[in-house]
Amino acid sequence: MRILRALGPVALAAAAGLVITAPSASAAVVHSVTVSPGLGNGFGTTCSYEIKAIVDASIAHRTMFRDNGWEIRGNGGPKKVDGDTVTQMWTPSTPGEHVITAEIHVGTDETVSTVIQVGNGINLGSACLVR
Repeated sequence: MRILRALGPVALAAAAGLVITAPSASAAVVHSVTVSPGLGNGFGTTCSYEIKAIVDASIAHRTMFRDNGWEIRGNGGPKKVDGDTVTQMWTPSTPGEHVITAEIHVGTDETVSTVIQVGNGINLGSACLVR
């Protein structure tokens, strides 16, 4: 009986040590990035679009959006985080190809990109006419 009492705390401490040192089950990952086209016939300058990234929720607040390598900041408002979804409005200022990237810097850089073709837009308020 004395042997069992003496081993009880040792077994409990060993089990606690395993729990404390167990690695995290998920790593920082960007799962996807999309740009919603809104109402209109494509993507156009002067019109705003929502960029959405799905990421691991524990690091969502660290997500950054870039347009052709340049950080998207105030051009459309602040980013919003809701669980594993990060969104930000984006208003392209130039026509042509735009590489929209969602990235996270946690240990290593993780990125996912999508390519959008932007034309000259006429913002009609609720829709965008693209030429």
